[in-house]
Amino acid sequence: MFSHLHSWLQRVVYPKRNEVGGHRRLHINWPFLGQCDTIKENSIDLSLPKPDFELSDELKNADEKVKQYFSLQTASYGEIKEVCRRHLLQRIQRHPNDFNSLEVQIALRTIQIRSLFQHKERLGKWEIRLSRVILPILIQKRNKLLKMLREMDNDRYLWLLEELKLYFKPNPLSVWTERYCKKWDLRNLTKEYCQKMIADKKAAYHEELKKQQVDFLEEKKQILAWIEEEEKALNVKQ
Repeated sequence: MFSHLHSWLQRVVYPKRNEVGGHRRLHINWPFLGQCDTIKENSIDLSLPKPDFELSDELKNADEKVKQYFSLQTASYGEIKEVCRRHLLQRIQRHPNDFNSLEVQIALRTIQIRSLFQHKERLGKWEIRLSRVILPILIQKRNKLLKMLREMDNDRYLWLLEELKLYFKPNPLSVWTERYCKKWDLRNLTKEYCQKMIADKKAAYHEELKKQQVDFLEEKKQILAWIEEEEKALNVKQ
């Protein structure tokens, strides 16, 4: 059972080509990933100091090499992400202790989504596969929060889209949209791929039969002529 499952995963699911069996694997692209983001990265000035060093008076009067060492140019990915989060929250928060409003939650989801897009080339194979699962979940949660904010305060909703550089067009209330499910989408894509493969093989076999039709008719004509001659020689009445 597990050997059949492993061979099916190799032929259909994995996004590369099976060099041993020669089967073409199914390439899956989720077109809605990041469609709301007009930019795909968290932009920040790298000359800013690292987290928890922005209020240091000694660093303000320090040498340029010391400032460069404590700047974001030598910071890790987590530190840069933390500075982006703080600067964005300062623009979005209604007050300094606002950490749970809809605007702040949407901003945090946006930072996570753009971070995955920005640093996906630095991730390993397992992290890339994991990001394909996490990204749709984060985008669905953000879309849900955007719909809630639009219903509660449309002016605040439009202001937030402009601040975060987002493009979001919700569906009308009369239109029902099916929730994204990776398992069912994968099954539907596999079914479509198999149906297309069967149709292509049938079409190729039909063309091959059409090429053999002329020789078949010529051979049939010769056989019928031979049968007719044999009947005449044997005086067989039909």
